[in-house]
Parts: sequence; C-alpha cells; structure tokens
Amino acid sequence: MNPVQPISKERFAILHNQPFNIPKKSVYLDIMDKMLKDMEQGLAFYRHIKAKGQDQYDFGLEA
Repeated sequence: MNPVQPISKERFAILHNQPFNIPKKSVYLDIMDKMLKDMEQGLAFYRHIKAKGQDQYDFGLEA
C-alpha cells in the first residue's frame, strides 16, 4: 500500500462531507530522533509503543 493512500482517502471523505477517520501517527517520525540519540532508548520506546500504542500509531507499513 502506498503510504499516502490512507491520507488521500480521508481527505476525499472530508471534502465530500463523508465520515472520516483521523490517521494514526507515524512510528517513524516519533522514533527517528530517539534512535539517532540513543539506540537502546529508541528500541525501548519502540517496544513500548508497539505493546501499548496500537490505537495511536500506524504499524501497517512495518517491514
């Protein structure tokens, strides 16, 4: 799936007065700085949000 597709779908729904969902946060954007500063802290943060942040973060594009 194209990473832009979910946002485009929701944008279309908003513009056409249809029900929409707010897209979840990107894991990459929140974890990038932490991983660059301290790899272990970044991995701990990732494990934490993977376990408890499924409702807030989009893990759909994980490899």
